[in-house]
Amino acid sequence: VNELRSLDVWLHPEYDAITQANDIALIELRRWNKVKIDKSQIVKLDIFAYKYNGHEFHSCMGLGFGKNIHNDTVLHHNLYEINYDSYGCGCEENNPGSLCGRLQTSKQPCFIYKGGPLICRGLVVGIASIAYECDTTEHHTLCARQTYFRFTYLCAYFKWISDYVFNFAKECNKQCNSLLSSAPAKSPLIIHHLTFIIFI
Repeated sequence: VNELRSLDVWLHPEYDAITQANDIALIELRRWNKVKIDKSQIVKLDIFAYKYNGHEFHSCMGLGFGKNIHNDTVLHHNLYEINYDSYGCGCEENNPGSLCGRLQTSKQPCFIYKGGPLICRGLVVGIASIAYECDTTEHHTLCARQTYFRFTYLCAYFKWISDYVFNFAKECNKQCNSLLSSAPAKSPLIIHHLTFIIFI
């Protein structure tokens, strides 16, 4: 296990603990040669700059360790139908800083986690934030399709991230950069969602 000390932490200035809005933070790490964070892809991000209020769904995978129905600490994954619709989170309105998803099937190992990566077409595009249970009955548990999962949408925060990360694109849909760009290798910063760390 790699353990690194942090040099600094920046919470998003408009983070709201009650609503979970702007649920993202950056952590600056000490450099350590044994940690490999310089492998990168360079791809066009146009396909990930989702049109707000679009109704199309994208198949994506979410990862996490949190409390789950198997009561273990194994890294689990779920498959989600993700969209970027303002009314796409069931009983809760969505916002331009969030993606919303539902489980593709209720037969998977459902879990509650915070900060796990949302991976679409091989790229991290979001960070798990919160789950909503809508129209819950005794037959509809957290693992049912009536549960909606909200993810912090990284594209919406490129400008803020670029203020701290050297050579990070300021706009998601105007640059040929990857969400897994080589920028963190030049500047040891990672995106963090309060309880779960991912390298990008």
